[in-house]
Amino acid sequence: MERQQRLLVVDDEPSVLQLFRSAFEKHGIEVLTADTARAGLKVASEQKPDVGIFDLMLPDWSGLDLLEEVQKLDARLPVIFITGGGTSATAIDAMKLGEFDYLTKPLDIRQVRELVDRAFELRRLMTEPVALGEPGQEVPAAGDIMVGRGPAMREVYKAIGRVASKNLTVLIRCVSS
Repeated sequence: MERQQRLLVVDDEPSVLQLFRSAFEKHGIEVLTADTARAGLKVASEQKPDVGIFDLMLPDWSGLDLLEEVQKLDARLPVIFITGGGTSATAIDAMKLGEFDYLTKPLDIRQVRELVDRAFELRRLMTEPVALGEPGQEVPAAGDIMVGRGPAMREVYKAIGRVASKNLTVLIRCVSS
């Protein structure tokens, strides 16, 4: 049996935590909550969430600090930041740290659901093994698939999965060792 998807929400406002529980639990998503960054880090280490939603302004640490600590546990965790008063500089800092997206309060629950669904899909793509053909199997025409079996190519496939849902330009460099 497949494990239920887990969403970790870290926010110091009880109403925000309740909003996420009511919006996602009815869709079969386990909503894990914490009201401080330290509590969120503990939940992340014990429960292994699939997607994180962090408020940028928490009582003990910033959401950016929490992201840095959580990435030490799971570098592939897609994280969406929410804030009531973030600046563009904060958004840029969050992007540099590898967050998935950024929303301002008040939250549009439809937009939140869409982002969370995309983040779950990204997580699935990053954890699902890449299916490669058997040796000697006929290779489809160029442009239909990517071919490669080595550890370096597996890392390329994972990198592609991390950015596939975003509208951005990516440069993949091959460095021989």
